[in-house]
Amino acid sequence: HGLRMTKTIWTRDGQPVDLANVKQNDRMVIVISGQMSDNLYRQMAVLDLLPAGFEVENAIQGDDAKLYPWLGDLTTLTMSDARDDRYVAAFNIGSRYHPRPNAKKPPPPPPSFHIAYVVRATTAGSYVMPAGVVEDMYAPAILARTEMKRVNIAQGE
Repeated sequence: HGLRMTKTIWTRDGQPVDLANVKQNDRMVIVISGQMSDNLYRQMAVLDLLPAGFEVENAIQGDDAKLYPWLGDLTTLTMSDARDDRYVAAFNIGSRYHPRPNAKKPPPPPPSFHIAYVVRATTAGSYVMPAGVVEDMYAPAILARTEMKRVNIAQGE
């Protein structure tokens, strides 16, 4: 519905995580990215449910992003909340200004978003990693969802 979203999981050094071989107490960075097909102004909400064996340590915003230079520019969040079983964030995207149809300027590129937070594997076991969801808070038909995955967390040493 005019929106794309991906969820990737990385080591703190910027390497992809093998979800079949996570160990207890491993810390990982979850990155949620996406792009809109138009440049309309929207107020978006992200809901990323966690597998039972993960817990959120902190959102990566502002100066925290300097610890992870491989992340690049992150979207400015209007709200961020790390809960027991989910990460929730909100942000604005798009432009409130819309040029007249006969304007000589080319249309701006479609806007994108890039959000990250740190999780820790806490409990050994095999779990379903739920899909992440992003949607326009005031037009819920504008949404995107990631695929579900599995994660295996081995006992720590």
